[in-house]
Amino acid sequence: MRFTTPLLPAAACLAALSASAAATEYNSTVKADSTAPLVTLEDGDIVDVSGMYGLHARDGGVITLSNPATDGITIRATGDTDAHFAVYAQSGAKVNLGSGSEIHGESGARVYGIRVLNDKGTPGEHSTVRAGDNLRINIIGSGHSISAGIAAGSNGSVYSGTNAVIKALGARGVSADRGGLVDIGENSKISVALGIYATMLGKVTVANSSIEGLGDSGTAVMAGPEGIVELTGSSVYGAKNAIVLHDSSAAETSGASKITVNGGTVFSELALIRGEAVRGAYGVDAEVLFAGGAKASSANGALYQSASGVFAGSRVFIRADGAGTDVSGVVLGGGTAEAHLTVSNGASWSSFGTSRVEGLSLAGANVSLTLNSTDDAIYVGGLYAASEDSVVNIDLTNSLLMEILEAVGEDPYLLESIVTGSFENDLAQYVLSNVNADGSTWSYDDLGNGKYLIYNIHVVPEPAVVAAIAGILVFGFAVLRRRK
Repeated sequence: MRFTTPLLPAAACLAALSASAAATEYNSTVKADSTAPLVTLEDGDIVDVSGMYGLHARDGGVITLSNPATDGITIRATGDTDAHFAVYAQSGAKVNLGSGSEIHGESGARVYGIRVLNDKGTPGEHSTVRAGDNLRINIIGSGHSISAGIAAGSNGSVYSGTNAVIKALGARGVSADRGGLVDIGENSKISVALGIYATMLGKVTVANSSIEGLGDSGTAVMAGPEGIVELTGSSVYGAKNAIVLHDSSAAETSGASKITVNGGTVFSELALIRGEAVRGAYGVDAEVLFAGGAKASSANGALYQSASGVFAGSRVFIRADGAGTDVSGVVLGGGTAEAHLTVSNGASWSSFGTSRVEGLSLAGANVSLTLNSTDDAIYVGGLYAASEDSVVNIDLTNSLLMEILEAVGEDPYLLESIVTGSFENDLAQYVLSNVNADGSTWSYDDLGNGKYLIYNIHVVPEPAVVAAIAGILVFGFAVLRRRK
């Protein structure tokens, strides 16, 4: 079999040869500083070092490409040093990585794809790294918890174009602290152990992209005191938790954190939102806002769970706002942080079982409560307020209906205390169904204020029970035929 290579036009051949000839491989750090303030790289250049730095810009130095709009380079940082920085900008330096650049970091120690700081920089002259479209970052083999694909601190900034891919299993994908800013462009994908981490005035923004927290401790987003995360139209997944909030180890860094999810989906295998403790003992406030039609749920049916070690002064404010926004799951008690829930302006909250919150506010809310036991309710430790344009829909499972029948037989049963707490006002409309998903039915008298007299209960066996009965009947029929 003969292969024929297509001929290229002469101009294209010359361009390809020119690009190939221009590419250079660097085996030591490429530096830009006060003594060499400008370094220009060419398309296809390779920086392959085993030392601490691949590209290192500092003291106002600039590293760029001849044509950043189209050119890209490859950077590899490997070896056994204490720390590796494929790209490091500090002290007011600037780095432009162009388009389609690739960064590979591999070490058993700390390793960063891009690290930006503004230490010793002139006020107002912040260190910045810019990358065009199709940036690729792959961090592997790191044994250090703060390793990251991208990390910005001390008012440094990183801007990535569209279609970036960041992989850093065992490490953080994107991290921002001490005023650092990371902005990730659309259609990007972050697949790591901890997708995004922001604390101490650090801010991360991501639009129309995918964030995956993978592995046993997989977390999509984590925020510490004063951390800000803004997600727009993105898909967020946590193999453990989707969102983790933690308290503070120092009084001066105990300000509120805020995570905003505007549109998109959020899903986790365990609790959707979790409060965790760090080594300190200072309470913080944290807000998680779902808006713009965001959909949020978890496989285990928990919206929020607090670890017992979280400092008791911590408070978590969960808000679902706007038509089309839908969050689901119970708020689990037992932790030391206060949980407050607000559902407003046409947003929906659905839960199955018991929730325990410190404060609950319903304003134009759509709530669906499925009660699975006579003990199920929303227990409010503080104030509960519900507007007259809020609707609370109530459904009863077969388990609850069987529990009622065992308790009172054919006698009417008083269903009350669906929401308990200190009522500031309760103007919500309570609506009780008279049939559930299994086809079971019941009658009721509405006594007002969320109280009902339940009677005339008819329970339809669940599909699993029907299948078991059918199996027994089939087996019995077979036995009878053998005897005949």
